[in-house]
Amino acid sequence: MRASSGHSDLKYVFPDAWRRHAFIYSAIMIVGSGIVSLGHNSPRDYIRAMVVCAGLFTIPAIANAKIASTIGPRATRRSWEFWHLGTVSFVAWGFTILVIESNPPSFLVVPMKTLSVALFLSVIPLWSRSAIDQLRRKSGSRLLMVDLIDVLIATLVVMAPIAALIWPRLHNSHFLWIVGPMFILATAMPAGAGVSLLLALRASVPERKAYAPLILSGIVATFVCWLNVAEILDNFQIPAWAVISTQSVSLAAMMMFPLFEIRNPTQGLSRLSPQAQVRRWNFVPVLAIAGMGVLIVEALSLKVRDHWIFAYALIIQAALIVLAIARHSLMSKETRNLYLKLERAAEDRKKLISDLISAVEDDRHRMASQLHELAVGSLVTLGSVVQASAMESKGRDSSTVVTQALSNLRADFATRAELLRQLMNAIAPTTEIEGSLATAIAAGKEGIFGDSPTPQVTIEIDPSLDLDWTTKTIVHRIVSEALENVHAHARASKAMVSVAFEDDHVHVRVSDDGQGFQIAAVRESGISSMRMFAGLGRGRLNIRSSPQQGTLVHAVLGEESSSVSRASGNRSGFQLIKGG
Repeated sequence: MRASSGHSDLKYVFPDAWRRHAFIYSAIMIVGSGIVSLGHNSPRDYIRAMVVCAGLFTIPAIANAKIASTIGPRATRRSWEFWHLGTVSFVAWGFTILVIESNPPSFLVVPMKTLSVALFLSVIPLWSRSAIDQLRRKSGSRLLMVDLIDVLIATLVVMAPIAALIWPRLHNSHFLWIVGPMFILATAMPAGAGVSLLLALRASVPERKAYAPLILSGIVATFVCWLNVAEILDNFQIPAWAVISTQSVSLAAMMMFPLFEIRNPTQGLSRLSPQAQVRRWNFVPVLAIAGMGVLIVEALSLKVRDHWIFAYALIIQAALIVLAIARHSLMSKETRNLYLKLERAAEDRKKLISDLISAVEDDRHRMASQLHELAVGSLVTLGSVVQASAMESKGRDSSTVVTQALSNLRADFATRAELLRQLMNAIAPTTEIEGSLATAIAAGKEGIFGDSPTPQVTIEIDPSLDLDWTTKTIVHRIVSEALENVHAHARASKAMVSVAFEDDHVHVRVSDDGQGFQIAAVRESGISSMRMFAGLGRGRLNIRSSPQQGTLVHAVLGEESSSVSRASGNRSGFQLIKGG
């Protein structure tokens, strides 16, 4: 099965054709479900139509989830296994409902109802475990429990007042064995929609549309479950086609969710700096206080009819207070951990810059010292040879003396040249410290982006390159200027820096997936600087960009000297001395 691409670098596990066919199938089945359910307003007919129409979507959903758990990324396979098992339990629950409504022998009714409730009770934990596994992978350094408490508080605030209103009619219903689980599902679905929204917000911008089916399914499913509860409690007065068609929309979105599985998903908040992962706002206390106010008003209005309402309100308010205290404690721990990571990152950055500066200064001092020694030695040798030649010329032919002196000078200069070559080899980057250019670029990147939410910058340096200092400076300046433009204008989530040797030239590339620009409409300030440095490197600069398509800065260095490089055996045209 070949992956497909729906967005520049966004590749899905399933081919595009599967999603197109699933969309067409869903549209046909939604319309068909509404038509089939016309006129089925008796309790038994409604329940049968509901289960059969649900099977049109849930059975393909089982297959899609199983395939995703087999061929999807290894990091997500376990969560898809739980999703698959939860969907299997959901289908089995519907099958037991169908059997019960088909007039089985009386001795099977109670066991089948018990099995039906048990199957339903397994659905929510399995789907919840799948969602929690995915949320854990997207949470970065944040504590997962804080998110789960947020979702639980929001669910309690919204659902507790509704449950208080419905409970008197719910526990007296003849269809309690089916409306009870439906009520629990209706209460849990907003939590699922909330987790789906968190997953989408923590994914990269291109990946967010992959969670659209799950968010749609959660929102519509919440509405559908309450419609089903109202349908049963109101003695099936709502038109069956309206409820079943809406249910089909929700289940179609659930069926399509695995088809949007991404082959190489990002790591969520892990792509951000620790500072960017600190929670900036907190709506939970406001929501909890509002929920307590609603419960108090509701308790006062229902106290005549329901004597238990005050105890119920006190229990819910106590639960909200306990959850809020636990959340505050976990939030404090999370913030401390994030700032400890930030401090460690700052210390690592300081050490990186200090080591870089120290290494450069040591190389400069060592080179200056050895060059000074070579120059002084050469002058001393020259003086000695001239003096000796003058003394020898008194008793010998002067041409012979001059020839001998020149021969001695050539031999000494050859020795000095070899020493100079060894010196240049000694101070050139070796395999062990080859990362000096990469280190300089990494340090420059940190200086440009700092601790702000940065793009995910990847740096690749050809390990076979052995550039002289001048060329390294040119490469570093081009890359720095390009990254400055990414920081100031691109709004990118990813950037790539590459320095490689290709076709007898050094190629420097800086690309990003940002908003791009019209090249003709840009005043060349930073671009002109990059062109100047490319010219100093005897090369050229190309820029490719268009709105919403990212940018590629491509410098080719050494074009003017490539023929000399090939003639002399110098690979890149920039290596003053080759070791070996």
